[in-house]
Amino acid sequence: MNKEGETSSNGNYMIYCDTAWISKEEMAGVGFIIKDKHGATTDKGSNFRRAFSPLAAEIWSIWHGMSKASELNIAKVEYYE
Repeated sequence: MNKEGETSSNGNYMIYCDTAWISKEEMAGVGFIIKDKHGATTDKGSNFRRAFSPLAAEIWSIWHGMSKASELNIAKVEYYE
């Protein structure tokens, strides 16, 4: 697996996603960073939202990053958690 800061080996954009889940409140902080093939940050974002499980929270972080990639017309991506 590629580590943050490394470049893409095949020229794709890289999307790093992460989540923090608060079980008691069923809330999660979700975020992403999109980097180009050279490792430069293209975009980033975060959100705080309701999530009923850790899996649901992780799915939200992936969706958030992929959604932004789609808005930027980025078609080839590598995903890292």
